[in-house]
Amino acid sequence: MELKKMLVRMMERRGLSKAGLAYALGYKSATSVTRVMEGACGRESAGEFLQRILSCAPLALTAEERRDLLSCLDSRELGEENEGLYEAFGYLLEKTYRACGDRVFRELFMTQAREACKECVRMGIVLFNCVDEGLSWEIHRAMEGQCFPITIDHYIHTAQSLAQLPIMLKAVLPLLHTPSYRCRTVSIPEGGARRGIFGADAALMTFEYRGGEEKQFLSFLYGEKGIVTVPLSRHTEAADLFCPVENIRQVNGEGVPSPGEGLDRYLAFCCDLERGHAVYQIKPSLGMEQIPADILISAAQDGESWMTEHLKGLMPLLENREKDLLSKRKAQYHVFKEAEMRRFVSTGRMTDHPAMLRSFTPPERVRILRRLEDRQKKDPYFHLLFFREDDRWLDDEMTLYEDVGLSIIKPGTDYSQNGLHSETLLVGPREFLEAYKSFFLNRLIRTQCRDSRESAGILHSLIEETEDMCE
Repeated sequence: MELKKMLVRMMERRGLSKAGLAYALGYKSATSVTRVMEGACGRESAGEFLQRILSCAPLALTAEERRDLLSCLDSRELGEENEGLYEAFGYLLEKTYRACGDRVFRELFMTQAREACKECVRMGIVLFNCVDEGLSWEIHRAMEGQCFPITIDHYIHTAQSLAQLPIMLKAVLPLLHTPSYRCRTVSIPEGGARRGIFGADAALMTFEYRGGEEKQFLSFLYGEKGIVTVPLSRHTEAADLFCPVENIRQVNGEGVPSPGEGLDRYLAFCCDLERGHAVYQIKPSLGMEQIPADILISAAQDGESWMTEHLKGLMPLLENREKDLLSKRKAQYHVFKEAEMRRFVSTGRMTDHPAMLRSFTPPERVRILRRLEDRQKKDPYFHLLFFREDDRWLDDEMTLYEDVGLSIIKPGTDYSQNGLHSETLLVGPREFLEAYKSFFLNRLIRTQCRDSRESAGILHSLIEETEDMCE
């Protein structure tokens, strides 16, 4: 069904003119609605229209109308040619991998690490391209249980299509949150593409042994002869292998403060991401930003008086963050897993529960969930949904902050100052972020999530279950 016909039919059922629909959606005139109906608006305007009409409680769209609306905008704004891109985004978020790693590479560097029974004290790996899930998993497995530090620098040539970017992210996910892993994208001047080391898939491996001895190997991967490894006769830096490049930008962790730099700095960073930006989030369960500020203070670990005082000092920041989230007139979409939210009900602990907080008490859990329900009912910009199939999706937290970037946080982060916390904020390209938002709204929510009514029922059942624990 064409979008114009669908909207005309919807307005006729409700006795609305274009001006009436525009008023209901908060537009100043009927022009905005006309432009959408005639296909004369841009993608951003169409996305805003979609958010407004889906959030407009007085219109009370039926499930069929919502499906028709999403389907019309899906085909108009994204086109059938983007089906491959949608599949790529879906695969990025799914808890499946197309890994078929070659053990030759893993066995190579494990053998060299034990060379002549010498004690390896450090290993460095520099990857060029190597956007391959199997290889990432083989390196991940080889790193497990090693008693010496391993650092990985990964350089990826950016000459990829939009649909290849989600596949690239999925390929590096096994390594993305490793503290010693740094991923960088490399731009090559026009006419210089596919030159030098960036025209291949290669790995430079450096082994340092006790006593100062060093060995280096350069492996070329995925050629007709499989892996070809060449011992190097002299020390070689990765930069020595570079062809002329225009720009090298770090993908993971750039500009993201660690908890060790101070909880106040990290919270301020989160506030800047949230303030004034629409949020499209996939997460196992609710996060700290959904907890009332006074409950966070009360949940400071018992006996840790210094932490309680530290959190009290953060009260203005926590209160301002809370005020901003509750008053923000931007879309806020949160998709959770029902099983993880039920675990929160039974334990009082979030999936990424901060180490400095005790478990929330049953009365605190009731209040937390009731506020979510209240926002769901009264705030047209706030949407809380549940996946249909929990086990299908990754536990990584994926959050798009519109016009800022896509944040990827590993599962189970406890934000301990002494622990490991790795977060990636992918800032661009803009086309990638816009495409992800369209996928989120037009495909993920439409086909993989329970609708708002069913999600509201699940949330209410969680509240009732928690209230029973208080009796």
